[in-house]
Amino acid sequence: MSKNIISSLLLFLFIISALSGMVLFMKGIVNIHRDQRYMEYIHIATSLIFVLVSTIHIYLNKYSIILYTKRIGGVK
Repeated sequence: MSKNIISSLLLFLFIISALSGMVLFMKGIVNIHRDQRYMEYIHIATSLIFVLVSTIHIYLNKYSIILYTKRIGGVK
């Protein structure tokens, strides 16, 4: 796969997980006073946010390593 397709897929994953995490988090916060089972939403939302942050971190580290090896003319 080309880098453009992979970057587009990662961006799509970021947007979907961020939006679903925020929606579930807000739904859990709003409804938690009425019913305790909405804690489930908080757990799912924090998991999605963790996946989002981890994926961004891995992507940025990979990108910075590529730039670093290009800059110093390292291993190809």
